Amino acid sequence: MKIILLGDVHGNLPALEAVLEDGRRRGADIVLNTGDYVGQGPFPDETVSLLSSVESVAVAGNFDRNVLRAKQGKTGEKAELHLWNRGRLSRENRKYLKNLPRTKRFLLAGKRFLLTHGSPEDIEENVGPETPDERLWEIARMASSDIVLTGHTHAPLSKKIGDTWFINPGTAGRPLGDDLRACYALLHIQPGYFRVNHYLVDYDMAKTADAALFRGMPGDFASSFLPGRAVAGDIPMEDEAERILETTIPVHADHSRHVASIALALFDRLEELHGLDREARFQLQIASTLHDIGWLKGQKEHHKVAMEFILGLDGVIPDERERILIASVARYHRKADPDDSHPFFERLSPGDRETVRKLAAILRIADGLDWTHSSVVKGVECLVGDGAVTVLCSTSGDAGAERARALEKGALFEKVFGKKLDIEWVRS
Repeated sequence: MKIILLGDVHGNLPALEAVLEDGRRRGADIVLNTGDYVGQGPFPDETVSLLSSVESVAVAGNFDRNVLRAKQGKTGEKAELHLWNRGRLSRENRKYLKNLPRTKRFLLAGKRFLLTHGSPEDIEENVGPETPDERLWEIARMASSDIVLTGHTHAPLSKKIGDTWFINPGTAGRPLGDDLRACYALLHIQPGYFRVNHYLVDYDMAKTADAALFRGMPGDFASSFLPGRAVAGDIPMEDEAERILETTIPVHADHSRHVASIALALFDRLEELHGLDREARFQLQIASTLHDIGWLKGQKEHHKVAMEFILGLDGVIPDERERILIASVARYHRKADPDDSHPFFERLSPGDRETVRKLAAILRIADGLDWTHSSVVKGVECLVGDGAVTVLCSTSGDAGAERARALEKGALFEKVFGKKLDIEWVRS
């Protein structure tokens, strides 16, 4: 009999799928799980659903318990993470986690097993390679088992103390060292025979990292899933926005870049009108580059999804005020105008709200000027009069649809700046 030993998946679904596939390829299909289904990975609900669907014996981890107890009002990164996980668990999966025992004893092939997350005495006790033998002897006497399966430390362990084997499969979803592959163990057992092997498995780390960003996980967890990837401070924000664009929605990448270039050109030509500084220009660049990122989940309300995505980029944009400002500009590239009653927008200062209105007004025109995604508008100039602003566009072909859409989307511009908008063509 071959059995998959795993634990500390922590919501890393791609890693879990790779572990299960590797284990089944080696002839195992039963799972012993040491707990911590959820945690620092972006797929808590999907992870619980998958693990609850396989034939397994499992216990709860400390993180699982903390997530179920999470309540509004607590502060700190851990409290935010617990609440974020709980909010993404279905009622069925919360019930499943709630019913998991803290320890589980069973017989298998004549061997007495104790399955726990930490130790039989404490769910958060570290039982790993650095645990003194004296403590392992104490736990062995307490366990009264042939095999103690434990997790929590994220460090693989296979050690015999007296007649008791201590096995920790390592972490399938949250490696702490330089090797970020998923780790699990394979137990070979039959009457009179016992062996355990640990394996490291490659998986789609970029999928996990991008989902952590896209789903707005609290804290900077995305960077920890990619070896050598710098997120906070080491990569200019423009480069990070471009990387996200390339790896996430390549179908709209050219359009997004073109809209950003038009938006920046409008910003530069209208500098005396809007009176904003270079910081605002930078914020417009990021918002316009990522304004269509919400298409990851389809067209419906993609502007709101884009806002959620950018709000989750705390590893890239560490200043919360700036993150909300940029996310708001992207959110208001379509549909409703900025409103002081809207969540997040209302948290900005009056000055920042005015900046959002001005930048969103510019972005709407830029988005309209590439309505067909054909990059037909090659450049813009602006004439600012007492009562009107005329945008002169050089084009490479028929741009009637662009003009109509830009004028329609220019209603916010007219409201914010108090001038009528007109658009004229100059064929290049």
